[in-house]
Amino acid sequence: MSTQNLYSDSLREMLEQREKISLEEMKSFLSKLKCPNDKIDPIINGIIVDLIMGKLLPSGSPFNLLLQQIKEVVTNITREHLNDILEYMASKGWVRINKESDKIFKIKAPLPNCEINI
Repeated sequence: MSTQNLYSDSLREMLEQREKISLEEMKSFLSKLKCPNDKIDPIINGIIVDLIMGKLLPSGSPFNLLLQQIKEVVTNITREHLNDILEYMASKGWVRINKESDKIFKIKAPLPNCEINI
């Protein structure tokens, strides 16, 4: 198992136990595991990508609903942060963003535990 997967898997286990967590708590947790500082945000963004993919409805998900669902897990994620991640996902062909209907559609799933540099 790679070190990156160890960090991601440990953070996932923590999420399963706690169900809700802030971005700062995730960063602190990864720091305590001695995760390199330049890997912390990409690992957290990768976890958020996986959460997004799990929440998207087959018929598309309205942005505000998706934001609300993600905030139930990552309590202080901002609209801007989520939008940045979605734009990145769209650039990779993982989702399609329909600006007219304000819906996000899943196209294909990325590999789990991906580091996402935004």
